[in-house]
Amino acid sequence: MHDIGTHRAELGDNICSLPVEQHMIYFVSSHSVVMIIRILSQSQDTARHEPWI
Repeated sequence: MHDIGTHRAELGDNICSLPVEQHMIYFVSSHSVVMIIRILSQSQDTARHEPWI
């Protein structure tokens, strides 16, 4: 798998997050693909932006 981001089980299966400057990137990944699900400003409430897919 990958060595970046934090696993976010509370958001769904295999969802990870990675802070980049003033944003949080949410993604799922496999051995060959990274799929970005959402990019939010860190000031935004994550719970308000579900469902993810």
